[in-house]
Amino acid sequence: MEPVWMLQVVRNIQELAGVAWSLNLLLGSTVIIALFLFARRFFYARTSRGFSRFLGLLGFASLALLPVMTVVFSSDSFSIATEVSIFEVKTFAASNPLGDGRHWSVVAIAVYLIPSLLLLGRFCLGLVQLWWIKRRLRPCSNPRWHELLANAVSQQGITRTVAVCISDSVGSPLTFGWLRPVIVMPEGASHWSDEQVIDVLTHELVHIRRLDWLSLIFVYCIASVYWMIPVVWILYARFLDDVEASCDEEVLLAGRDVNDYAQSLVSAARESNHCRQSGHWLGQTMLGRSQLELRVKYLLENNMMTIKSLKEKSIGRGVCVMLGAFLLTTMLSVVDIVAADASDSGKTNGTFYPLNTVEPTYPKAAADEGIEGWVHVKFLVNESGTVEDLEVIESEPAQIFDASALAAARQFRFTQHIVEGHAVKVPNVQYVFRFKLSAESEVDGPETL
Repeated sequence: MEPVWMLQVVRNIQELAGVAWSLNLLLGSTVIIALFLFARRFFYARTSRGFSRFLGLLGFASLALLPVMTVVFSSDSFSIATEVSIFEVKTFAASNPLGDGRHWSVVAIAVYLIPSLLLLGRFCLGLVQLWWIKRRLRPCSNPRWHELLANAVSQQGITRTVAVCISDSVGSPLTFGWLRPVIVMPEGASHWSDEQVIDVLTHELVHIRRLDWLSLIFVYCIASVYWMIPVVWILYARFLDDVEASCDEEVLLAGRDVNDYAQSLVSAARESNHCRQSGHWLGQTMLGRSQLELRVKYLLENNMMTIKSLKEKSIGRGVCVMLGAFLLTTMLSVVDIVAADASDSGKTNGTFYPLNTVEPTYPKAAADEGIEGWVHVKFLVNESGTVEDLEVIESEPAQIFDASALAAARQFRFTQHIVEGHAVKVPNVQYVFRFKLSAESEVDGPETL
């Protein structure tokens, strides 16, 4: 029987696995974002802003797909010996009966989860805010607006029911909703000309046709998960800019004169500036002043024919970029940028290591009487990674800690042991549970070790 030379190292195999996987995911996602930002910059003057929007959405879709593909194509680059595997778990009388659980990995997970949950909480607040705005909406009573809306809906080929309403809580036209989308106009829109109303409705209906509101939610949630990568927020901001600019392109492609539309945007923004402003980041706002100047400049530098030509070139490039993104994501999920090899190369099998170990409960009667000891158990790990055929090989003192050790071992979980593509059972896996009253206590192990 092999000596217990991994008593400290193997105890951390699960943590090493998580660290290696997390680092690979972090580095892979950074590569994806950087390449998509580079691609956007490279194609910016060669394709339409609709193509830039497509690049951003594809980049976030690749980020969502990467961890899934990493699990599917995991190479399991480290392992433990499976013929006879002996590990050690120490339990102290002063520890939590349910397991100490305090470890640096838990702290790391908390550091990651807290900002991510705060960002997702902001998302929930955004939904509440939209619900509050929706409750205060006033139906549009202008029959001319309904006529213009019906014509624009028909032109965009939208079959869903679209409502147009007025609100004094917004300073810019915005759209939200999926099955029954709503276009919200600011209070000052009642003074707009028919041309301005048509421009705004067409712009907002493009959002509705392309399901931009759902895209915004998807992109924000992915950015919240990858918040620790600074460049993800750059890609997020570029995506929001491209969403609005690409809608401007669609209005021009519908036949609107570029100069008239640019003037309409500026006039609507100027008049809306007198309305009450409030945050509504989860809705698609049309007249955000931070990028309005750049959008107008882009429109004036191009015309309908130029934008149409750029859009036609974007179709073929979009197919190539989509294929390239899938291949890139697959490659990054297969290649381990960071390898975690926690075992001796002569004893690796590549597919078997503990996923979950449980610290046993220290019997109260033993703790009260100052009794220390150990339990040496063995068991079989079945094809699904759960424990069967538990047996106590030896214990000291006899039977004092046996029940507690067996109860803990019964909850252990392992990865599947793969041989020639098939999951197989792993017999004779052994653990040593040491029950100590303090960290300084000396407890002799089983003689077989």
